[in-house]
Amino acid sequence: MEANGKSEGTTSPQGAAWNRERVELVKRTICPRGISEDEFALFIEQCKRSGLDPLLKEAFCVARRQNIGNRERPNWVTKYEFQPSEAGMLARAERFPDFKGIQASAVFAEDEIVVDQGKGEVVHRFNPAKRKGALVGAWSRVVREGKLPVVVWLDFSGYVQQTPLWAKIPTTMIEKCARVAALRKAYPEAFGGLYVREEMPAEEYDSHGAGHGLPGLHDEPVPASGSYEVLGSKPGPVKASFPTLA
Repeated sequence: MEANGKSEGTTSPQGAAWNRERVELVKRTICPRGISEDEFALFIEQCKRSGLDPLLKEAFCVARRQNIGNRERPNWVTKYEFQPSEAGMLARAERFPDFKGIQASAVFAEDEIVVDQGKGEVVHRFNPAKRKGALVGAWSRVVREGKLPVVVWLDFSGYVQQTPLWAKIPTTMIEKCARVAALRKAYPEAFGGLYVREEMPAEEYDSHGAGHGLPGLHDEPVPASGSYEVLGSKPGPVKASFPTLA
């Protein structure tokens, strides 16, 4: 089922049938070698449910190396999983008939902001030339026709990861996560349980690395560093508080 209640059946987002030829094309060109039949079947089902087209790079099949043992006796296994892209989720949202737009912005400590989730409203004022204070977080707002707008707030300290991208462009990263979280909340039937690469915790790989020689990993690279950690378990140095709402 789509989030607007219409059945997707066995068609792709653009209406092309998920016939045997198309499924085999995805398996040959998108999924890494070594994927199991069950993992591939689950990947295709998630493509159908979400309406994300892997041939348009709206979703990826990524290899994740996980240590299911411990430091003394490591046991590394590779799992192949469905992962959407933020751009793909935005493109998919545009195809929903009731989608009327999405807004998002990072928030700094001295910005003036009031979030009213009950009314689905955000008032955010700041001078781009004179922004001050630490990066606090980000908000996003999704508008659907005939429904109360969905507003999401993400606290930066709870989402920041110890990765090069988060260190280099923290504002962009937290805004991406906010948009994805808002889309997930606004369209749970399509996006529920789906997380983009920017939201995933840092991973450590064994000395042999992961994904070498596997097709389909180059457009959406897997983070290069171990075992899954709880999101936000290693927060960065920013410890700002969200301004008290009026």
